[in-house]
Amino acid sequence: MLTGPGTYDSADTAIVTRIDKEDQTITFYNTTVSKKYTLSYDGATAYSDKYGEALSLAQIKEGDIVDITFLRSKKRLDTLKLSKDCWIAEAMERYDIDTTRHDVSIGSDVYKITDDTLIFSEGEQIDWMDLNAADVLSFRGIDSTIYSIIVERGHGYLRLEEDENFIGG
Repeated sequence: MLTGPGTYDSADTAIVTRIDKEDQTITFYNTTVSKKYTLSYDGATAYSDKYGEALSLAQIKEGDIVDITFLRSKKRLDTLKLSKDCWIAEAMERYDIDTTRHDVSIGSDVYKITDDTLIFSEGEQIDWMDLNAADVLSFRGIDSTIYSIIVERGHGYLRLEEDENFIGG
C-alpha cells in the first residue's frame, strides 16, 4: 500500500501534547476516549490553520486543539489542521479557576473544566498545583468546555529540595 499525501484511514479531534522534532513524532490526546497516542510525520504531512491556510510545524504548539487525519496501520500523520470548532482566549490576566466546581470564569463567561483538561507551561505538561493566580494564561476549548490551558507568563512557586537539615529548628 502506498503511503503518500492524502492517504489516511482515520480522523480525530485531539490536543497536541508533545512535538518531538528529533524523532519526527507528535503525541496527541483524545479527550473523548481519554487516550494518548503518537504519530510520525514526514515531508508529505500537511499543516494548516482553521481556514485551510498553510502553516509550518513550528507554528503548532502543545495545547493546540487540532483535527487530524492519519494512517493507523503505519501510525503516520497525513494532515493536521487547527480545529475550526476551537475558540481561544489568549493571554488572559483576569480569570477565576475553581477546581472544586470544575469551572473557569473569564469575564462574564463560565466554562467547564474536566479531568481531561490539560495544562502546559514551556511546552511541558504540568499539574493544577503548578498554576499561580498571577499567571497569564491562554485557554482553548470547544463549546463550553476548556480542553487546554497554556501558561503564557508564569509566576511559579519556589520548592525547596533536600531541606531536611533546616526543618525543625
